[in-house]
Order: sequence, then C-alpha cells, then structure tokens
Amino acid sequence: MAARTPTLRQLVALLLAMILLLPPLSTTAKAVAAQPAELRCIPPGAATVAVPECSWRQHMPHVECSKFPPDAPAPGRAKLSLDVGGGNSIDSRSAFCVTLTRFQRNSCDTCFESLEFRNFTVGWAVIGPRCTERDCSIEVHILESVAALSPLKYNSTSTEFWNFTSPVFREDEDFFITVAFNGITMWYTRCSISLTNIYNLGKTSIEKLVLYNNDNISTDLKLGMMPKLKELTIANSSILDFPEDAHVLMPALERLNLRDNRLTSIPASIASMRKLEELNMCGARLRRLAGQLPPLPRLRELCLCNTGLCCLHQEQDAFRGVPNLELLDISQNQLTSLGGALRGLSQLQYLDVSRNQLTEYPQLWIQDCREGLLSFAFNHLRTLPDCNSFCQRSNVLLLDVEHNQISSWDGSPDMLSSNDRPWVVGTLVPLLENGPQRYRVCLHERDFQLGTVIVQNISRSMDHSRHTIVVLSKSFLSSRWCLWEMDLANHRTLDPSQREFIILLELEPLERSALPRHLRFLMDTRTYVEWHQASDVQYEDQAFRRLKRALGPSCFTCSDVSRC
Repeated sequence: MAARTPTLRQLVALLLAMILLLPPLSTTAKAVAAQPAELRCIPPGAATVAVPECSWRQHMPHVECSKFPPDAPAPGRAKLSLDVGGGNSIDSRSAFCVTLTRFQRNSCDTCFESLEFRNFTVGWAVIGPRCTERDCSIEVHILESVAALSPLKYNSTSTEFWNFTSPVFREDEDFFITVAFNGITMWYTRCSISLTNIYNLGKTSIEKLVLYNNDNISTDLKLGMMPKLKELTIANSSILDFPEDAHVLMPALERLNLRDNRLTSIPASIASMRKLEELNMCGARLRRLAGQLPPLPRLRELCLCNTGLCCLHQEQDAFRGVPNLELLDISQNQLTSLGGALRGLSQLQYLDVSRNQLTEYPQLWIQDCREGLLSFAFNHLRTLPDCNSFCQRSNVLLLDVEHNQISSWDGSPDMLSSNDRPWVVGTLVPLLENGPQRYRVCLHERDFQLGTVIVQNISRSMDHSRHTIVVLSKSFLSSRWCLWEMDLANHRTLDPSQREFIILLELEPLERSALPRHLRFLMDTRTYVEWHQASDVQYEDQAFRRLKRALGPSCFTCSDVSRC
C-alpha cells in the first residue's frame, strides 16, 4: 500500500507535538550581552554576566559592587576601576572597560578575605542616563569565566582556595598580586584555613601573601613555586616548621613575618634569601640564637621580641652577619646583659631593649643616629649614660629610660654643661646665697635626694622653686640634658601666673640663628640678663642688679612664705 503524503495540517500538528516534548530552557543560562561597539575590552562574542548592585559616584575612578561574584554562595564586595584612556573625563562618555582592582568579603563574620589585582580587564560598564550627585546607576558586565571562579570554603577540612588552577590566574598574565586573610582586621577575627591550600598558589603571579590568626589544627606548611613573591606573612597560625627549600620557592622574597608561631629556631632556609630586608620572629620559642645569624647583607629590620632570649652577652657574634640593621627589636625577653653583642651594628636607627632585666648598657657604636631612638624602658638601670657613648654623629638621639632606677649620671660635659659649672658654682651661687638678700639655690650635687630617680629630683625641685635660672652658653646649646631641663621648665610658663618662672641669663654672646626655635622665641619675647664674662666689675654689678630685680625678694625676706 503506497505511503500517504502528510497534509499541511498534519505537519503543523507534528511540529507542535515536538516542541511540547522539548525540555524547558534553563533558568540559569547566561545571555551574551554585546559590549558597546566603541570598546574592545573582551574578545568579540565572549559570554558575560551582569553584576547586580553596583554603584558609582561622580568624579570617582572606580565602581563598587556589593555582590561579587554574582553567582557565589557568599558574595563579597569588589572594586572595579574604570578605564578612561586618552585622558577623557568620565563624564564625557558613557561606556568604559572595567578592570578588577580588589575583591574582599567576610565569611560568617569570622574571617576577612581580600584579593588584589593589577591591570585585570574583566568586562565593561555603561553609566545610566540618570546620575545624581551621589550614587549613579551603572550597568556592569564581567566575563563568565571570572564570575564562575570558586571562592574559598572556610572550614578545617577544606583544601580549596579560589580556583587558582584556572587559566585566568596564569603566571604569565601577571595581574594577580595579593591574597590576604585578616590582613586588615589583624588580630580581631579568626580563620580556619588548611595551610596546604597555600601550595595551590604556586605558578601564579602573586607578590604578597598574608594570613593572620589561623585556627586550623594542621601545622604542615607546604609552599608552591612563587617566583614573584616579595612579602610573606603567616602569623599566629601555630606552624612548627618552615620549609627548607623556601629560598628556592620564593627567590624574590624581601619581607618575611612569622611572628607568634611555634617555631623553635630561625629557619635555615633564610640563609640563602639574599634579597631579604625584613624578618619578624616575635613570639617564637627561640631562647637562644645558638650561634650567629646567617649572612644577610640586605636585612634592615629584625624583630625578636618575646622569644625567651636570655644569653646574648654570651653570643658576641650573633649579629655579625647582619651589619646593616637599622631596626632591632629584642624587647620583652629575659636579657640581663648584652655585652658586646651589638657592637657591629653601626647603622642602627631604632633599638628596642625594653622590658628586659638589664643592669648595664650595651656596647654600641652607631655611625650616624639621624634622630635615632634607643629604648631601655622597664629595666633595672641605675645610671643615665652619655649619649655620645652610643653615637658618633647625632643630630637628635632619643633615649627612653622610663621605669628604671636611675639616680646618677656620668657627669660628661655633653650631658651637664660642665664647662659653665666653675662660673656657676664659683661666682653666681656665692653672690646669690651669701649676699644681703641671701637667695636659696638648688644644686644637684648638694640638694638632690640620694636614691631617687633623677627626673623626679629635677621635677620636684622645680615644683618647690619660684624661678629657674637658665644659663645660656654654647655649651648649654650642645647639651641635650640642659635643653631638656629648659623644656621642662618652659611648661610651667603655660600657666599665666607662672609666666616669669624662667629667667634667661646669657653668659656669652649667642648667634640667634643657631638657637632652637622655642629658645629664640623666649629671648625675643622676654627680658633676659646679659652677663657676658668680663673683667669690668661695674658691668658685673649692673648684671647682678638686673638679676635680683627679676628674682624679686628672697625667701628670707618675702612675706609670702608659701612661695619660698
């Protein structure tokens, strides 16, 4: 029997039946939005995804998107930069290529995550026609491959970072520069990230890796090949060992921070890190350096605070391999003496030996202090040293000896201006104390209370005096101690009733331009006594009369005994 040719009605019915049998279209399918014809941000026809909740403010070069990536279970915030190439202002055109600059998010309010990029073009954007003075509507589209990146899962069993095996993160792309966990919030939150995840960062262009406060119980740190890494921080993460081949895996490393871990020695691999400039091992369990540090000629900063160090005075060559140190922190240890352990550190600008048990100062010879700071606070020191014993050339050397038992000083000219003391003790004091008015003068060698901290003696003496006579000379200007005493006395003049507390006595002509600014101001705004040393008895009598007028009645004749 011959086959019948289907009629038109039958063909239509068959077609409708086939359509009804087709599965429904996926609701998650992404449309390929066409980028504006004038842009060349992404390859033509590449699939893109719209990013919701993005905003832009006028005259700002970046866009903030609060749900990025758009399909992630726990999206974060992204900062996208607008490419305004050719010097055109943002207002002059409506469509721009966008580059991903920063991504950050919190996971259940426990861990802060941040990724940074450089020149990473991910899509394009169009600014809406209605743009108010504050937030503007903006349409952002990013590549589907970027939107599909799998973010890190925060739990102790996770072994996945972002999908760094994706071609998007190839090393030769050279745009991925930083990954940080708690890099901003620092000590306030905790993470629980498997340290084996760090291995997956190998073969990327990462330059900085930061991980603070990791609660993960695994202490096995394994590193991948990161040839461009310059800064590595893994702090407070309980790691026990540092890879022996770290110098091969990170040949460009400049800054290494391993503070507050469970390391018991300085990692052997740093001996071959020739570019290392900063090393932080605070909080480790070192106790002894067990010999000297390896030769690290570029190392400028070394932090060994709270590491249990006790015997550096027995390891005199400990720092010989790091002669260019500018900062050394060995505070919060158990050091009773340093001896000559610091003798070769001639480039130091900052030394912190606070909160130890020192009873003597270290042997230290700094070439040029340049406003350096030496902190010996919270120790058991009893003397105040001569700053020149520490530094060859010093503009300003700050010495912190807070909370010690200082009751004496070395009596050097630089500290006490002893060049002027023969005149003060032999001429000025007898005139004041043995004259008709019999003023009472406070001299440190005679009137300071023995066994009391020197700073307290000076402050107490000023509190119980009506005036402080400042004898100005070239020796005075070169004495840091004398300048400090004058600054202390100058604070009293902030009280209007104490404005004349300081009496300036110029012992020799001084060049005004060489005076400190605050001293020059005092001499320009107040009357001072010129007592230039000369053989003219009449001149000296006249200078003494001016001094007595400034002092007023003596304590033995004034009626206001509360002022005596």
